[in-house]
Amino acid sequence: MRLWVRALSTAALAPGLAALAFAQAGKAGREGASFSGVELSLHMAESGHCRRAVPQLLRLLPGTSDAALARRIGFDGLACARALNEDQPTVEFLLFLNRRFPRDPDVLYVTTHAYSDLSLEASEKLLAVAPTSAQAMMLDSESLEVQEKWADARKEYLRILKLHPDAEGIHLRIARDDLAEPPSPEAIADAKMQLQEELAEDPGDAAAEDLLGSIALKAGEWKGAIDHFSRATKLDAGLTDAFFGLGMALNSAGRFAEAVAPLRVVEGRMPGNPSVHYQLLLAYSRLGRKQDAARETALFRQTSAKAAQEVKQQVQGKPQGQPQP
Repeated sequence: MRLWVRALSTAALAPGLAALAFAQAGKAGREGASFSGVELSLHMAESGHCRRAVPQLLRLLPGTSDAALARRIGFDGLACARALNEDQPTVEFLLFLNRRFPRDPDVLYVTTHAYSDLSLEASEKLLAVAPTSAQAMMLDSESLEVQEKWADARKEYLRILKLHPDAEGIHLRIARDDLAEPPSPEAIADAKMQLQEELAEDPGDAAAEDLLGSIALKAGEWKGAIDHFSRATKLDAGLTDAFFGLGMALNSAGRFAEAVAPLRVVEGRMPGNPSVHYQLLLAYSRLGRKQDAARETALFRQTSAKAAQEVKQQVQGKPQGQPQP
């Protein structure tokens, strides 16, 4: 089953990009004789001579200081790159536009569609050149996961293992599907088995250790949770969830002094998360650190109130930051 939907075709996207470029042409198109070479390149792009225009526009990117002209070059170049179906120039123009105009709605809009097209084209190429590969089959499984068809996705992953026993990361994916819905004891047991298989194949898989830690934490197995989360944080220092799980498990085991360090890591990365402030105030309170506990209590109340307000706004269908009546 191939479940791919093109959000906006390249044929439709390129004229839209060109229209955006033409909208900028009034000012930038009359910058003067010093931009005659630039104007020639832009004219070629806007008149459909993209094969000649793209290399010249790429060469202009680093030295373009005028914002309006830079915007026009970026949009013209991107339109041509997509019309030619050339991936590397597409990415170069996208990177340029997002670096120069990171908050421009037009830039963000065309970036969304351009990357969507690149992703679709890559998947179609994969399915064409290697339809029975593990990677192509994973696309099917992932499309089922997007639809939250966890059992069907799991079957696809099992089929991959049967046809491609050396495929990497499949046991981890099966375990995640096992736990995607409120799991039964059988699903939990299978997830643990799959994760152990994953670690047998790849002892450095931090995500597998993290998931085993989460399973142990929910089961109240503090020592197992601490061991798994500790290994996960050592394997991947960027795995914030593992640091948070480790702090929670240490608190639950009464090892409050040890819990502070991983929780402070999470607090530094996620200062707006009420849960980490609650865990820290719990640890500080049990350690008798009254000043630290008071600070975390205040932060917990502030972040909880903000989170509740955001939920209320979402329920009411109001954008964040809109004043209340």
